Amino acid sequence: MKKFASVFSVMSLVAVLAVPVSSFAQSADQSIIASLQAQIAALLAQVRELQAQLKQQQTQPTAFCYNWTKNLKLEDGDRTGLGNDVANLQTALQKDGFSIDKNEFPHNMVGPGFGESTASAVVGFQEKYADEILKPKGLAHGTGYVGPSTRAKLNALY
Repeated sequence: MKKFASVFSVMSLVAVLAVPVSSFAQSADQSIIASLQAQIAALLAQVRELQAQLKQQQTQPTAFCYNWTKNLKLEDGDRTGLGNDVANLQTALQKDGFSIDKNEFPHNMVGPGFGESTASAVVGFQEKYADEILKPKGLAHGTGYVGPSTRAKLNALY
C-alpha cells in the first residue's frame, strides 16, 4: 500500500509539474513567435526604407557638372559653334532619365547635334520640372527650346 501511495504521489507530482511545464513551453513558443514577428517587421521596415532611398537615387541626377550660358534649339551643334553645349545637354538629359539618339544628324548638320530626339528629351525635362520651367512662363507643355528657365534648371542640377 505504501508503494501504491508512493507511486500515486509521484504521479500526482508529475501531473502537477507537467501543467506548468506545458504552459511554460507554450509561453516560450509565443515569446519566440512574437520575437520573430518583431524581427520580420523591423526587416520589412528596412526594406521599405531602402526601396525609398533607391527610388530617390533613381530620380536624382547623378554627378555631372556643366554650366550652360547659351540658349539651344533644334539643329544647333558643331556647325553653329554649340557642339559642346549640345553634347553636355544630351549627357545631362540622359542622366536625368531621358533617351537620346546620339546618332541623329539634324538637317544641314555635319555631325550629331540637337535633333528631334534631343528636342523630345528637352520637352520631357521641361515637363518634369514644369513648376520651375513652364508654369512661371504660363506654359503647360514643353517647347523643346533651351532658354533661360531651362538653362537655370540644368545649371541648378548640374
